Amino acid sequence: MCSNRISNEKTYISPRFKGIDKWSMNDSEKLTESEKLKKRAGELFQAGHYYVACKKYKSITEYLKSVNYESDYEKKKANELLLATNANMALCHLKLGEHAECIRACDKAIELDPKNEKCFFRRGQGQMAMSGYEEAIRDFQQVLQINPTNNLANEHIQTCQEHLKQYQKKEKELYANIFAKMAKQKPKVNDFVWIKNKFLFFLFCCRLKFKRVIKIIMKQLRRIS
Repeated sequence: MCSNRISNEKTYISPRFKGIDKWSMNDSEKLTESEKLKKRAGELFQAGHYYVACKKYKSITEYLKSVNYESDYEKKKANELLLATNANMALCHLKLGEHAECIRACDKAIELDPKNEKCFFRRGQGQMAMSGYEEAIRDFQQVLQINPTNNLANEHIQTCQEHLKQYQKKEKELYANIFAKMAKQKPKVNDFVWIKNKFLFFLFCCRLKFKRVIKIIMKQLRRIS
């Protein structure tokens, strides 16, 4: 059976470098080994072994972490490898439902290429899966700036906007209920219920952005008055 997490898949090491510590390799050897790991990771991904493929990509980032870039060619090659590695690792995390890790991998890729359409899109998908709809919308809008013909990004923006409307509606209903209860009560000395409700209201306010809180408060105060 095909599984995302294979127990018998060992970390790939080229026969040439078996028994050699990666820290003892020179930059050229690390780049060569990273290329081989990238190829193997791609094969594993195509076979549906996302977890193991992700580990291979992680190994590449470890190899290239200590590269000193003795030449412009090596620097360019390493950056290209790191970009592709983080972009592919983000996709692996997305397939595995590891959305926070997907976002982090996209962040690293975007640092290397601020106009990487795929990584903005994948980061938007990760944000969307974690209910970060406002952040997702910003990422999908960035995708459209890079590629205005990306229809899927437009669809995701509409979906996020619908989720935001539903969320904001529920919040307004929640605050309306709190104000309604508070309007019926009068503050008294040592009135535990009044103090408790005031405290709960404060906690709810902390969850919202300041402007949104002000708008809701003004609406409810107008109704009470």
